[in-house]
Amino acid sequence: MMIDQVDWNGSEVLEEVFAHCVKPLSKADASKTLTAFLQQLDENSNTEEGSETSNRVFHMLLNEFEVLAKNDIDWLVCLFSTHLKYGDREAAVAKLIELVCNSSLSFEAKWFVYWQLQSHFFTLRHLYSAEYRFKLLSKAYKSLFNDFYLGLIDDLKKLKGINATFFEFPKRDLATSLKNRVVIISNQILSAQHAPTRLCMDMAKTYIDMGFAVSVLNLASLPSRVNTLFIGCKSYNNIGQFALPKQKILLDRENVSLSGASNDASCIHYLDTDIPFFQLENLDQLAYVLLGLEQQKPALVISISDNNLMADAIGKSHQGDYPVVTFPTVAELPIQVATTPVLRRKPSDELKALAGFKNYLLSQDHYPHKHESTGINRTELGLPENKFLISIVGSRLSIEVNDALLGCLSSLLSSSTHISAVFIGSADLIGKIVLPEFSDRIYVLGHQEDLFSTIAATDLFLNPDRVGGGTGGVMALGAGLPVATLSNNYSDVAWSVGHEFSFSSYEDISDFVLRCAEEPEFYEEQQQTALNKYEMKLDARSVYQKLLDDCGVEKPFDK
Repeated sequence: MMIDQVDWNGSEVLEEVFAHCVKPLSKADASKTLTAFLQQLDENSNTEEGSETSNRVFHMLLNEFEVLAKNDIDWLVCLFSTHLKYGDREAAVAKLIELVCNSSLSFEAKWFVYWQLQSHFFTLRHLYSAEYRFKLLSKAYKSLFNDFYLGLIDDLKKLKGINATFFEFPKRDLATSLKNRVVIISNQILSAQHAPTRLCMDMAKTYIDMGFAVSVLNLASLPSRVNTLFIGCKSYNNIGQFALPKQKILLDRENVSLSGASNDASCIHYLDTDIPFFQLENLDQLAYVLLGLEQQKPALVISISDNNLMADAIGKSHQGDYPVVTFPTVAELPIQVATTPVLRRKPSDELKALAGFKNYLLSQDHYPHKHESTGINRTELGLPENKFLISIVGSRLSIEVNDALLGCLSSLLSSSTHISAVFIGSADLIGKIVLPEFSDRIYVLGHQEDLFSTIAATDLFLNPDRVGGGTGGVMALGAGLPVATLSNNYSDVAWSVGHEFSFSSYEDISDFVLRCAEEPEFYEEQQQTALNKYEMKLDARSVYQKLLDDCGVEKPFDK
């Protein structure tokens, strides 16, 4: 049997589940089929006529998973991930962490399970304390890093003496010194609509303008394929074409296109600047990168976001040779091993003790470029002209729009017929019943290509209880919209918009929104506060300069 094929050992129950699947069955197809089947059982269990049958079939499946798991570790992953979704979450998390740390799963499968846990904590962050999340994920990451680093050093030993050429200097007259090199490493490069990608490109362009020779390395390390039986799993976007040699990647605000490069190296063309770029195709290439950095020591290595195995490997191998920092894309304490974290705020004593790092840098919140509205009007969007529109934005709204948020919206819509709600971004929310008693004042727009202009067509940005959404929150500020969010320390939106727009409860949010809807002078004051905060966030250059100063790196020149 091929390693990617699934064996259910003649289980009649599973044979029935997979009856309509093409055999042999891959782990990806099996995971997808089981996830859909279990989801359907879960939905049926909520009906009076389907409850008994669904529960019986569910427990039959669990029994089969347990039997198969005795001899097949992939089925053990299936069993624990099923409990993660439908059973005792904390017990399932502990079991999956143990698999990552102490099991015979391949490194790639462990990495896949790790990122499923990252996703679980990301979307259900309110269910766990920050200390609990960080302790478990950090433990698993450190175990993965140890395996990764040992393999990398073995590969490096085999390459000694080979000339590594992944980081050729850009052909610029003033970039003549090795000490002027900045290497930016990312886990994922996608498009200008992807906030971490945009941050990476804006940082690279800024340092090029300061006179540095900049190289961007994309590890493309987030799991892009299913390699074990994880129920409810997700794979991550990966643009394989970016790894093709000698190409120019045109990255603008709307599109991504490829063309032949004018020299021997690939680059990303972004805001009229060619940024030297390399994307890995496989793990074997990492040893070449480490050797190249050993031969040509840069001035600074920056990891965009945490959980970056290669950045930690560089930090561990080259400690003292040059600074290696982790520039996180979320507000929480980054998970890292051998880099210096750049934090948005001082960590609590509890988290600092858990992290165990000796030093860190502090950075102000910022946003690299100014948004421009195309002037989409409400009529074009199918929205009413005469209502006070509350926008709720996100790509995971079907998960994030919970009973607490719906209760807040219900209270607001009951209090004033002048208020309407607009859901933007989640296509899977379309067609679902959201506050049916107010259906004439609920609008679901789905994904919007011009998100900033769509947000700007509303009156106030209301953020669900979640960790992400910082980009949407900043867009709202740029459009002059007041923001209402919960003041949770894990919320990117709360960190981005500040205490003026962060509230301790949905009741306080409701009071604030009503004042904005009913008191014109108060609303104008909040609009101006939003615009003032947005202007402060546009000074990204000073943030990048501060990073240089904190690391003791001098810039060659500044144009």
